[in-house]
Amino acid sequence: MNDSISKLHRALLWLTVVPCATVGIGSFLAPVQFQSMLGLQTPDPTSTRSIGGFLLGAAIAAWYSLRSGKWSEVRLVTLYLSTWKILVGIGLLFGLLAGTASPALLPNLILLAVVGTGLAYVLWQRRKYHRA
Repeated sequence: MNDSISKLHRALLWLTVVPCATVGIGSFLAPVQFQSMLGLQTPDPTSTRSIGGFLLGAAIAAWYSLRSGKWSEVRLVTLYLSTWKILVGIGLLFGLLAGTASPALLPNLILLAVVGTGLAYVLWQRRKYHRA
């Protein structure tokens, strides 16, 4: 198997860049207004702004991974993104089930589940091929 990333991997990285950049910019520049637009309370604008910066970092990492296109250079970013998206998706699912999160965040949960499990699948597939 060559060192380039697959088309599936590229699509999943694009599905990471756009939402992470959008939510990251909104949370970083205007945390209270952005959270109220989503129907969420903002108990601590500083922590929301920190999460926004974290999401901007994830978007930049995914963008540079797309630009690189080499598996050897993006495998750690892929591991990080898949872990982050799966854990945030589980937390959001618990929030929706408990009634503490807005039902308007259901599309976000679906996107997190698709991209997180997709990136985990890419990791599993690469590991399977590198064992042989």
